[in-house]
Amino acid sequence: MRGEQPIRPADPFLLRDVATLLLDCGLRPDECFRLRWENVRDGALHILFGKTKNARRTIPLTPRAAALLEMRRTVGSGEWVFPARTRSGHMEKSTLKKQHPSAYKLAEVAACPLYTFRHTCLTRWAEYMYPFTLAYLAGHSDFSTTRRYVYPQAETVQAAMERARNGRGGHSSGHRAENTDKSPKASPAGMQ
Repeated sequence: MRGEQPIRPADPFLLRDVATLLLDCGLRPDECFRLRWENVRDGALHILFGKTKNARRTIPLTPRAAALLEMRRTVGSGEWVFPARTRSGHMEKSTLKKQHPSAYKLAEVAACPLYTFRHTCLTRWAEYMYPFTLAYLAGHSDFSTTRRYVYPQAETVQAAMERARNGRGGHSSGHRAENTDKSPKASPAGMQ
């Protein structure tokens, strides 16, 4: 209402912090929501749950994600990185059901699900890391899922070929150069 002070949300940076972890660490939204403080250690996120055993992985933190989590740790309490008043005690998809649409409307960008931040992260990583490393960090159980993010660039292909040539020591064919001074032998009649 006009003239009244707006109600300050309990966690005014919740959406920003969730989006940053999804964008910097490639987490699935549910992995982010269920993150416990005991899983944030040694400069990494230790994801110990998921739909497959490949979802269980260790993801190194970016400096931005590490700073964000350190700020949350100083003001938070309890076992959850993102606590909420839900039966589980941690935030759920419904926790952001109003904040997220409001944010993309205010930013005047197309509507997108939170999962888009994970896709963006994996697409960015794919340019700089080996596909099997990407598959591990993404927690993919099927490599065909990882292949969606890998698009060989012309310079990447050229660099790979250079590494392959250099790895062989510059040796090209294994055949000795033929002496061009000698004339070729005539082939027997009827053989071609």
